[in-house]
Amino acid sequence: QIDIQKSNTDSFQLLLIRTAKGKTKKQALSRAESIIYNYTIEDSTIVFNPTFELKPEEKWRAQQVKIIIKVPIGKSVFIDKKMRPLIYDIDNVTNTYDGDMINHKWTMRSNGLTCDDFSFYKEKETNNQDEDF
Repeated sequence: QIDIQKSNTDSFQLLLIRTAKGKTKKQALSRAESIIYNYTIEDSTIVFNPTFELKPEEKWRAQQVKIIIKVPIGKSVFIDKKMRPLIYDIDNVTNTYDGDMINHKWTMRSNGLTCDDFSFYKEKETNNQDEDF
């Protein structure tokens, strides 16, 4: 899962949160720490791997990886179509469904994530108009 949140600093931040289950907290922590997740950074683009790996000897115990991208106020992100299966319930000022956030540039404002693409709003407005039956 990928989420986008407001940064408390003037820098972008990328947080990887690994979780797992286990009979004890220690065992769950050990399993979480053994999750292998890869992504690449090229210039200003982050390419996220859609899957993570477990070490061959590791058992499946509901391991998960959550990625949080912290965006400073005034800075932008572009949500590429390849991110569609990865994004989950991203808060934004227009309460836009995740699937509709794809292929648009979003800027973090003091009130939250806002789409910079004005054609997006016209399209959204057209799709939300009541129809006569």
